[in-house]
Amino acid sequence: MKNLDIKHVKIGPFTYDVKFVKDLKKPTGEKVGGSNSTKKMLIQIESQAHPRFQLRILLHEVIELMGYVSGLKRKILTKQKLSMHEIASHLDVTLYQVLKDNPDLISLIGGEG
Repeated sequence: MKNLDIKHVKIGPFTYDVKFVKDLKKPTGEKVGGSNSTKKMLIQIESQAHPRFQLRILLHEVIELMGYVSGLKRKILTKQKLSMHEIASHLDVTLYQVLKDNPDLISLIGGEG
């Protein structure tokens, strides 16, 4: 099965490499569809997944990293109560920048049909 045609995703000031890995697992051995690492600047996606599912996994990992870049993760970890409006306010500018900086990602979504 062919993997998505994307090598990098820019999220805020950071560029993450996108790698496709066969039999992707957590350190515990549990199989996962995707993972990300802020330390390694890396997004990993299961290479054996269907391309539509790979796109969903990629978007999931991007959203997680947007939470990190926007400061939302820090607020969640400190158990601050957030309204949906506050969550959207954390992610809107980051989402705008992700879409602006990653035309390949937009092309993947547009061709997904």
